[in-house]
This record gives sequence, C-alpha cells and structure tokens, in this order.
Amino acid sequence: MTSVVDRTHGGAAAPPGTAASRDGWLSRWGATLAVAVVVLLRLPYLWAPMTSDEGGFLAVAAQWRRGGGSLYGSYWVDRPPLLITVYQLASQLGGLTALRLIGCGAAALTVWFSAAAAGHIAGPRARSWTALVAALLMCSPLLGALEIDGELLAAPFVAAAVLLAVRALDTGRAAAARRAAFTAGTAALAAVLIKQNMVDGAVFAVVAWGAAWWSGVVTGRRLRELLWAFSAGALSTVLAVVVWAGAHGTSPVGVFDAMYPFRVKAAQVISASGSTTDAVRLHHLVEAWLFSGLPLVVLALLWHALQDRPRQPWSFGLLAMLGFAAFSIGGGGNFWSHYLVETIVPTSVAAGLVVGRRVRLARTATVVVVVLAAVAWWTGLQLTVDAPGPATGRSLAAVAAPGDTVLSAFGDGDIVRASGLRSPYPYLWSLPTHTLDPSLRRLDGILRGPDAPTWLVVRGPATLDFLTRHTGSVVPRRYHRVGMVCGRSIYLLDGLHRPVPRQHTSCRAPVARVSLHSQW
Repeated sequence: MTSVVDRTHGGAAAPPGTAASRDGWLSRWGATLAVAVVVLLRLPYLWAPMTSDEGGFLAVAAQWRRGGGSLYGSYWVDRPPLLITVYQLASQLGGLTALRLIGCGAAALTVWFSAAAAGHIAGPRARSWTALVAALLMCSPLLGALEIDGELLAAPFVAAAVLLAVRALDTGRAAAARRAAFTAGTAALAAVLIKQNMVDGAVFAVVAWGAAWWSGVVTGRRLRELLWAFSAGALSTVLAVVVWAGAHGTSPVGVFDAMYPFRVKAAQVISASGSTTDAVRLHHLVEAWLFSGLPLVVLALLWHALQDRPRQPWSFGLLAMLGFAAFSIGGGGNFWSHYLVETIVPTSVAAGLVVGRRVRLARTATVVVVVLAAVAWWTGLQLTVDAPGPATGRSLAAVAAPGDTVLSAFGDGDIVRASGLRSPYPYLWSLPTHTLDPSLRRLDGILRGPDAPTWLVVRGPATLDFLTRHTGSVVPRRYHRVGMVCGRSIYLLDGLHRPVPRQHTSCRAPVARVSLHSQW
C-alpha cells in the first residue's frame, strides 16, 4: 500500500550528532517533557473551587445504582453513561481531588496522543511542537480547560482516534490497518459516550480516509475495509457501555433520549427564552477563541491544505474536525468556555503539521499561540471566582440532621454535593427543569407531598417569583426562611428545628492555590 505520509524521519538511523539524531531525541523526549509540563501546570489548580457541573456530576455518580427511579439512580442528567462512570470512579477514590487528578491524566494523555499523531504525519519537529501547544492549551483558563467536564475527559479519546486513524491509513499491512481502524472506532465512540457531541474522532477518520481515496492513495476496497473495521470497533464500545449502564439500572432508550432528543428540546427552550445572558457568553466565547491565537493556526492549516491538496488528507481531516467543532459549539446553546476544549486536539495537531511541513509563517503563528496560552495560564493564578454553591452546601452540612434532604431551585448541583444531602427532585440543573418540568408539576408534587425536602435553597428573587407562579402558596405555607448564604435564600420545612445556617467560607475563592504575590 502506498504511504500517504511524506516522511522526513524515515530511512536508516542517523549517526550520532547529526540533525536527524537530534530530531529523534527531541521527538522521544519532547513529548514526555510536555506531558510532565501539563501535569505540573495543572497542579496549582488542583484545589480550585468546585464548579456546578463537577459537583452535580459527583452527586449523580455517587448514588448511581439500580432502583433509583430516574435515569441515573435518583437523578436525571443529559449526559452519556461513560461520563458518569468516570465521576463514579472519582467519587469512590475521594471526590473532587481525585477528579482533578483524573483530569490531569486526561490532559496528559491528550498531549501524548496528539503529539504522536502529528509525529506520525510530519516527523519529529511536528511531534514536539504539537506536544508543546497541546500542553499549554490543556492548562488554559481562557479555553475553560481547567474544569473537569465532558470535553476534557473526552479529549484523550478523540486524540487517540486521530492517531489510530492515521496509523490505519499509513500502514501497508492490511491486517494491521484493520486493527488500527477497529481501535480507532472504539476510541471515537468512547469520546461520544462521555460527551455526546464529541464526534470529532469519527469526523477526522471518515474525511481523511475519504480524501485519501478521492486522491487515489487508497483503493475503494481498502477504504471499505477500514470503515467496516471502524464501525465494528464503535459498535463494540456501544454494546459494552450499554451492558455496564444496564447493570446500574440505566436503559439504553433513556440514555439516547437524554443525549439527543432532549438536546433538541433544550435548544428550543433556550431559543424561546430570549435571554441576554447567552448572547453575552457567546460574545465572550468568540473573544476567548480569538485572543487564544488559534485562528492563526487554522489559517496556516487551510493554506497548507490548498497548496498541496493531493497529499494532504490529514489537513482536510483536521479542517473537518475544526468545522464540526464550530458547529458543535454553536449548537450547544449555552456557550460555556469549556466548549472550546473541543478545538484543542485538531488545533494542536495542525500546529505541529504546519511547522513540520515548514509552511510559511507557521512557526510564527504557533509561537503566538504558545505565548498567549502561557500568559493565560499565568494570569489564571491571580483569578478569583464566585463559589456560592460550595459555600452554601457547607453551611447546610454544618447544621443538617441525619436524614435531611435539600432541593436547590434551580441548578447549583454543587450545593447537593457539598452539603452531603440527598435531593428528592431528580433535576440538579436548571435546563432539565425548564425543559422537562416547565410548569413545575413534578416539583409541586414533591413540595406538597411527604417527601418534601427539609431544606429549600432559592437562587434569587426571580427564581422565587418563578417558583411562586407555578407552585402557588406551597412555599410560604410549608416553609419559613431561616437565612441567606452567598445570595441564596435558605428555607426550612415548617415543624422542624435546626441551627441557623451560617456562612463559614467566602463566596469567592482563588482559582489556584498559589499566589503570585506570596508563594509563587
């Protein structure tokens, strides 16, 4: 089979001291050094305040078992089961700190696989530059890469799928190609089963292999073999996760509905709400992408692809990933900064590819990205963020009695996790509430029934008005206000007596443990 990679590092071993041997050393140790760097750079953020998503997913995962009555035990969330499995592992290993360490591992693997893919395509120089770019981007607060969310945990599987897709097309042995394609399929679908929109690995494989066939590098028969093997790997991953989720009482139909039909309904709800908050977040998201310097790498990759089309199936595969990422991020609706993590793998591999191929101005563009990512990390050491959920949850934990429950209206899943209390309401996020229980009938039934929560936390006056419009006088009739923590009003069920919740920790906290003015 003809190789599609114009290798700059093949052939006989170079004698010691030559440029090729130095490139070989850089290829071997540059990626290893970058892996160490990404872990070290993430360590100051190991004890950052728990985010709403992190707290909510930990709360869901900790009680995920058969018989809870909802999709994941007693709770419902619009995420695939492999993500909840990762959080379940973190919960069993100690909670938030364990989760952050898992995030370090995910970032390190993303760097390693991305660098290996770039090195396979364009040689040692590409491997080293990709490793450097990926390491710094995976630590960038600007791209939301510090939060342990679905995008970060799916990233190593996307990078692995890219690497395996490259190997499948570049090997001359049919059996080895099929094995690589099969494993690429397992990795690509694993990413989807962590975050349902992370189809990037499959997009890369299909487009790159299709471009290779279109340019005559591979035959139609070989393309079909690769696609069949990829599909078989993907199917095996789906079946394995379905069996695992079923053992925990989670149905495949329920999972599919949560992953896709719900997201369509939720997008309609977001669009109908007309909230200016989403527009502001979109503006900040675009700004973050522009100020990261990533568009420069995209332009260099596009120039490279157009200049050398017949031999660049990888360039078109990476461009397809970036195009899909733009569509995926735009279709998310909420425009959170961590959505940009989806762009890190294709951009990092593209940076290495264009530098390795010596594309005009490629190194300058990549250096700009590296410098801006380093500045973003450095600036993040000084940041403080709002952390009302953990502070409120700890205030409740300090006064709650055994058997107490809590309901946070609406959102703030980190309150449930930090309080250590169970919620009788299955929706720990506001979007499922507004999409699946828009008239609050289910919530009204809980507030009026025997399973009414001991504690009711209300985010603000607007939330209280919404709650009152749909549940009538049930809150003033059954609850009395006992305090406020971090802008959250706290209500206690009538007839019960508990100490008044007090604020024990600040509602704002530093993102990183170190301080530039003291310890750093």
